Amino acid sequence: MVKATGSDEISTEMLKALDDCNVKAITKLCNIVYNTGYIPTEVEKSIFITIPKKAKAQDCTELRTISLMSHVTKILLKIIQKRIANKIDQECSNLQSGFRRGIGTREGIFIYEQF
Repeated sequence: MVKATGSDEISTEMLKALDDCNVKAITKLCNIVYNTGYIPTEVEKSIFITIPKKAKAQDCTELRTISLMSHVTKILLKIIQKRIANKIDQECSNLQSGFRRGIGTREGIFIYEQF
């Protein structure tokens, strides 16, 4: 059984089955995107779907939008995220905890500044 694919019709099973030559091709693509900033149109396409937050949703505020992107794009985004994570951490304030690994209120670190 083949699982869901993105707009490129490549499944995770296909990516897992790649040989060394094809892994090198995807690695080369990811490096070109990272180094040049150019994203091929085939990779940048996503499918947007709205899902109702509650039954019989009528208003836009009652809908949640999700994006279905290709698995190759997900790999590319994960690589870029890991490469820039340290640079972003250096630029962020200690008060910024959202979307940062190991930093947040659940870790028991509370910073209080009086203004």
